[in-house]
Amino acid sequence: YEFSYRVASAGFKNYFLPNVKYMHVGGYSDSREPHIVNGLVYFARKHCSFTNFALIKIVLFLRYSLLLFLNAFKYFLGKSNRLPSIFKALKVVLNG
Repeated sequence: YEFSYRVASAGFKNYFLPNVKYMHVGGYSDSREPHIVNGLVYFARKHCSFTNFALIKIVLFLRYSLLLFLNAFKYFLGKSNRLPSIFKALKVVLNG
């Protein structure tokens, strides 16, 4: 988000090329999710109006509350280990 925003702010154009294919080698880990949420909250606080910032936080809160609810069942059945990262992401949303 930040890079794309800076490119547009510098007067350049951003393009979305749906036919371009790439392979992301790094992978994804649930433990990174709180850091991603922290980046989104930081970007919104820095570049959005207070109203938009509040709306973004509400949407993130609803998303992670729903994920927490849905993954709680899987966690207690031993079929999911996402609960700790969801708690951390929700904490970031509430404190950010």
